[in-house]
Amino acid sequence: MCVHMKLFIQTDEEIIEEGLVTSAFSTAIALYMSKMLTTRWDKWPAFKLGLVDNRGKRTEKKAETKEEKESLNLLNTFIIGLRRIFLTVLSEGVLKMLVAVYLTKIIIRK
Repeated sequence: MCVHMKLFIQTDEEIIEEGLVTSAFSTAIALYMSKMLTTRWDKWPAFKLGLVDNRGKRTEKKAETKEEKESLNLLNTFIIGLRRIFLTVLSEGVLKMLVAVYLTKIIIRK
């Protein structure tokens, strides 16, 4: 067998291990997004640091410190935008209920 071909062949154990890591990472991201989607704006780290207002809109303050930059990382910025879109249509209570139903549906399916 060619040396180049050996690089692309994975054992069953490697495939299972990779699948478990991917599944664990996906689950962690889904739980984090669910938690942040249902958290009031005044509980967000970015709000406490003065980077977003009580409607999730960015303030004039720039993120300069490491803590401020971490509170507005790519995932949090995505969730802030998504939450703002949801809250234009839904109330906060309905949003929490929908996230709970969705998580329950995922758990039951597995």
